[in-house]
Amino acid sequence: MTRLRSFVRLAEELHFGRAAKLLHITQPALSQQIARLEKDVDTVLLLRGNRGVSLTPAGRVFLRGARAALQLMDETTLAARQRASRAESRRLCTTCGPRPDEPYDLLLPLTSRP
Repeated sequence: MTRLRSFVRLAEELHFGRAAKLLHITQPALSQQIARLEKDVDTVLLLRGNRGVSLTPAGRVFLRGARAALQLMDETTLAARQRASRAESRRLCTTCGPRPDEPYDLLLPLTSRP
């Protein structure tokens, strides 16, 4: 995910120095990450020049996919953490009563015993 985030930042900035600074890494480290990413996908994503960086057509397509993948990963991570948090609070609170997501009609047989 780090390489995707680095690629997206570089694609937004179109400048290795600025992107590296925003990512809190060195420019050579960013360059290595991008080179590895391009090797992984076996495609040139960026054109490097004296005046900065530009996206190749493949890079533009990859950028859309990378943004979507990162958003999905962030949403999935948040959902998993929220679910884990709810599960933990349920485990810790055994006498709290019914949870809001439990239908009360399922609990009636338990509470209506003589």
